[in-house]
Amino acid sequence: MLPSVESLRLYLKSTTERERQQKYHNNEGQEGDEKEKTSRLKGWLSLIRHWLKPKDSEMAKSSFVPCPKVTFLIDKPDKIHCQICKCTRLLFQSEEAAQEADGSWGDSVPAMMPCGHVAGAACLDAWFADHDTCPFCRRRLVYRKCGHKVTTRHVTHEGLFLIPMTIPEGGAIPDLCIKCQQKGLIQTVNVRYQACCRRFVNARKRFQDSPGEVELRALVDRKSELERLVFEEYHVQVINAWLRHW
Repeated sequence: MLPSVESLRLYLKSTTERERQQKYHNNEGQEGDEKEKTSRLKGWLSLIRHWLKPKDSEMAKSSFVPCPKVTFLIDKPDKIHCQICKCTRLLFQSEEAAQEADGSWGDSVPAMMPCGHVAGAACLDAWFADHDTCPFCRRRLVYRKCGHKVTTRHVTHEGLFLIPMTIPEGGAIPDLCIKCQQKGLIQTVNVRYQACCRRFVNARKRFQDSPGEVELRALVDRKSELERLVFEEYHVQVINAWLRHW
């Protein structure tokens, strides 16, 4: 039996509607991808604008340095001032010149925050004594899991290369501060560390009982094993965490 004209009309209408909806969703997905690409592009353009600024720009009135390595190594601004106290001139210098006789940091030392803002180290220390946000953008600078305040990084000739990527550059604040990460690493390697200690003590006792060449070699091997565990499993991971994260 052939379908009626009315049933064919309804079928064609429903098919057209499905195709229209499918096309709409496809376009919507493409628009979402395009919006995401545009957003990423705008983020990079904002960074590139800072790279393209001339050396004698309004850096003295700015506290936003999203690319500290580009700014301090290439642009080398000589008129940047702390925007908290409005008077201290910040100097990019060596750690030896930046530290006072008592080992404290001088007022002219720039300190970097993860959000890309910079200010005088002394002013920031005073600010973070009562606050946990950036004094400029008000971003909360705390580690999510442990709740400790984020550590600022001093901008010196030696310290600049140890500063992680800022958030505008694609960096991030980790869940735990470096001290809490250290505690976690200690707990992780503690079982293996205790086992290494026992093997070293046993090897030393055997060498004391019969100081032969075989016992000496075993003692040296156990000592190397202990040092390797402490260095590779603990210190290297702590250093990597310090270099990669705030």
